[in-house]
Amino acid sequence: MVWINLIAAVFSNIVFTDTLPQPLQLYLIEQDRQELNLVEMISALSVLLAMIIATIGVWIFKPWGRTLWLLTIIAGYLIPPYLTPTLYNGIESYFMDFTMMLDGAILAMLYLSSARSLFDRNETNSLE
Repeated sequence: MVWINLIAAVFSNIVFTDTLPQPLQLYLIEQDRQELNLVEMISALSVLLAMIIATIGVWIFKPWGRTLWLLTIIAGYLIPPYLTPTLYNGIESYFMDFTMMLDGAILAMLYLSSARSLFDRNETNSLE
């Protein structure tokens, strides 16, 4: 569900950019003309790759998947303040906010629900 929301957010960014006020549209055009910042690109791709790997680990109930999920969520919220400003249209903002809520719900399920035992059991089996 998180991935569906992120795809919907990217799609709404593409489709609904015209709904932003004219000065913000001009700002986005100016941002598109600038060169890509290597640090931003590496940071974003690293978090994306880690999130893909974490998703696979969570799906197969690996303890490292749960830990990597937590670390990527933390990195995903700590990195953006150091990057260039980001503009969201209303619909994209909805999807991004909903994704944040899903991230919290998934973390709660991974660490606080009975699903935690699936990861603990898997950790015990891997030690044997």
